[in-house]
Amino acid sequence: MWTLRCLAAVFWWDRLATCRNARLAIIVLFAAVAAGTARAAVTFELSHDRMTTQPAAVFVAGSFNNWSTSATEMACDGTTAWRATVSLPDGRHFYKFVWVDAAGQRHTINDPASPFLSDDGSNGANNFVDVLNGERVALTTGLEKFEWTAPTAKWVSVAGDFNSWLVGQFQLARQSDGKWIACLPLRRPLAYKFIIDGLWKIDADAKVEKVPNGFGAYNSFRPAAVVSSPADVMIKRTVAAGDTHELDLVTSHAASGEYGQAIALARKIAEVNAAASGTTAPLVLRALDLEAAAHKRWNRLDDAAQCWLRLAESDADTSETFRAIAELAAYYFYVHPDNKLARRVNEIAIARAPNNVELIRAVVHLINLNLREGRVDDAVSVADRALAKLPDPSGQSKEYAGELSELWFMKAAAHNRLRQLDKARAAFQKAIEVSPSPDSQNAQRAREWLEKIAARR
Repeated sequence: MWTLRCLAAVFWWDRLATCRNARLAIIVLFAAVAAGTARAAVTFELSHDRMTTQPAAVFVAGSFNNWSTSATEMACDGTTAWRATVSLPDGRHFYKFVWVDAAGQRHTINDPASPFLSDDGSNGANNFVDVLNGERVALTTGLEKFEWTAPTAKWVSVAGDFNSWLVGQFQLARQSDGKWIACLPLRRPLAYKFIIDGLWKIDADAKVEKVPNGFGAYNSFRPAAVVSSPADVMIKRTVAAGDTHELDLVTSHAASGEYGQAIALARKIAEVNAAASGTTAPLVLRALDLEAAAHKRWNRLDDAAQCWLRLAESDADTSETFRAIAELAAYYFYVHPDNKLARRVNEIAIARAPNNVELIRAVVHLINLNLREGRVDDAVSVADRALAKLPDPSGQSKEYAGELSELWFMKAAAHNRLRQLDKARAAFQKAIEVSPSPDSQNAQRAREWLEKIAARR
């Protein structure tokens, strides 16, 4: 009976590992399997050399102690590390470290030595340990391993479509051999990049696929092993017009790697609501948007473009239609280059931009288009007109500051191509000045170009 329980647990582990509520589900599952009988003594450790500031005290907080920041104190051996040993039942257990500074303030950090990470639901990450059959184990089922070699790097993280490209959420753990590793419970397909000290890089493994990212570069891509076809999926139950819950099911199917189910249901929702309320009904547009997102995730950009085109042609003033216009502009520029179509769609994107962040992105696309066509003076003029209307980044969001830095960088690149080195240098310096972080990619690229300009003189 115990063997059957374990086999069932491993099977359901794979099914549950990437669900949004996987943490609770897996904990409950293994608690039921273990029936409270098997436990392991798990030692948590934080090495002194992993900390830049020496704490006055360190605690481990996790799912096993109700995330208490003071219940489980770690003992310091004086020279090497802080440690605490906790008896844990079978299951997956999530944790973080809490360190106290000299002023008594508590700070939460991830375990810098552990590569096992999962989304904590608040744009951060938890570490986790697995206990099975009364022993601590390193299960790989349902985990994606990310690895980068950079012995001199200060930090390495991975970001992708699985976390909305959020930098810094999943920091890789530094190993003694110069490698950095992270293991995440994710469902393929997934697009991703590494960020090394602020610089975005595709996977160094030549065997990993590359896909265009819509910004003139590429993302690394891990495809799904099996992809179901929408044509093979029958939606037998009744889909009622106006039922927004159906849209949640589309998102759930896509997140679970069920491409065929996601597309078939999205199309059914659009069909039912179009018949009831017309082709521009809100649920029709939202279903088209979700279908396009699923196509894009599976790297089926031509199919996604068909959805974007239908949204753009609807003339509705919604977030879905603007997103479609912006995606089409990138599609015609980077994926299937068509300068005439790209320019037409991009001008619409500029005219209908709902905020300054989206406006800058559209302007940058237009600058790139002018540069590709050799219209460098026009690229400078487009940048100057936009910058004259845009506010200073002070008091604005980091996202806005980052996009503004990109605009200044593109202006500098245009001046550099015209051999207007003084103007190029001033614009590169401005890109650094307005950047939300001195370690951002734009700031680092701008510094590199300033060095090149200085070397010419």
